[in-house]
Amino acid sequence: MAINLAILAGVALRYPAYLFDYRLNESPDARHYVLLGRNLLLEGHYSRMDAPPYDPDFLRTPVYPVVAGALDVVTGPVGLYLTHILVQIGSLVLLWRLARLYFGARAALWVGLLAATDLMSTIYNFTALTEPLYAFLTLLAFSFLLPRLVPPEPSSPPDRSSSAQPGAWVLGGLALALATLTRPAGLYLPLVAAGAALWLVGKRVGWRAAVRAACLVLVPSLVLVGGWIARNQRIFGVARVSGVDAVGTVHMAGAGAYQLHYGVDRREAQARIVSEYGVPTLLEAQNPWLSELDEREIDARLRRAAPRILARYPAELVASSVLGLIKGSLSHNVPALALLHGRDWTPPGLGDLLRLRRSALGRLFSNHPALVAAFGWQIGHALAVLVLAAAGLWQLARSQAHRQLALLILLVIAYFGAGMALFGVDAYYRSRIPMLPYLFLLGGVGASRWIAGRATRRKSSR
Repeated sequence: MAINLAILAGVALRYPAYLFDYRLNESPDARHYVLLGRNLLLEGHYSRMDAPPYDPDFLRTPVYPVVAGALDVVTGPVGLYLTHILVQIGSLVLLWRLARLYFGARAALWVGLLAATDLMSTIYNFTALTEPLYAFLTLLAFSFLLPRLVPPEPSSPPDRSSSAQPGAWVLGGLALALATLTRPAGLYLPLVAAGAALWLVGKRVGWRAAVRAACLVLVPSLVLVGGWIARNQRIFGVARVSGVDAVGTVHMAGAGAYQLHYGVDRREAQARIVSEYGVPTLLEAQNPWLSELDEREIDARLRRAAPRILARYPAELVASSVLGLIKGSLSHNVPALALLHGRDWTPPGLGDLLRLRRSALGRLFSNHPALVAAFGWQIGHALAVLVLAAAGLWQLARSQAHRQLALLILLVIAYFGAGMALFGVDAYYRSRIPMLPYLFLLGGVGASRWIAGRATRRKSSR
């Protein structure tokens, strides 16, 4: 809360207009989310167009636009940013409770500290984008589901959610359905949860209880997500939750392979793909009213071409995905903080900085000291979390009592990591936000057990 309020105070003092005009968001996605909600509430059209004819939208799912639009209408953008802060704190509380339930108070403290000091996520609260709400909803779902999938040890502190029977499965499934309608990337998470229920509950209790649990998890998605798919089929003739996955596969994952193969930037890579395969441009795919094609044909052309594009340069595709994972895991959003506080940011160039070149150091320290400190903190925090999470995963995997839990957490991280890899070589910090709670969970375990081990060795040495 203190870090959030410090950033908010800086915005209020140095860039107050930002708190009252959503159009000052630097990201076009952010402006579109708010505009979608405003148009739906004020004009009765779910559209990203700022004037009639208000063509309906196929790209964005509805939960976040409705929330963002409603808050913007009632309070202006400041209400949305304050809501993000509350959502972040809610996520931290859920994470702390899960950590305490499974690993005890000491590990929970470290999990909370890692989450609360993640400056990147806190800065991100001041952008009208989906990730804070999406991360909260997925974490809320797992706070219902994990105690049912992997019951905590009897010695763990009691947790009320573990006593829920069918309600926990339904509420977990409902949170996952809402997460999918916040970000389409969550589409397959209900299937992951249902599969985990079939495996773990079936192994522990029996197949009938497992099938019942899996069905209860899936029902909310069948109703809510299925309803949205039916809407898209009726309006656009496309029975899908969104076209964003096809756009990303071609213009992000595919383009990343082309970038490495030809040594060009993303725009040039996308232009080559458009020329070779006759697919719509990224601008047309995201804004169909700029194209002569309708949403159905745009989606069909992208999906037909995607397998051939991904198979064209397989080695470069793998390299692009690996680079995306590295960059997405370590990149920072200090330029966004500079914008919020009305300052300029001169990028030092990470490659030159890692080589300790004098020019890179000069560029870095030409920035305001607070921005330099934020840069150092973000990079150091990201590295520490990855190292501690790896240590925590190793500790849990070695424990018979926590091995299933470790596998589930790793599965969730891998699911979100696949989404980060989809961005390819140009992945950035936004991609890692959904997986951070689970990295914090593992990192808190790693930190607490490392400290406990050091204390034990000190005592034994005496």
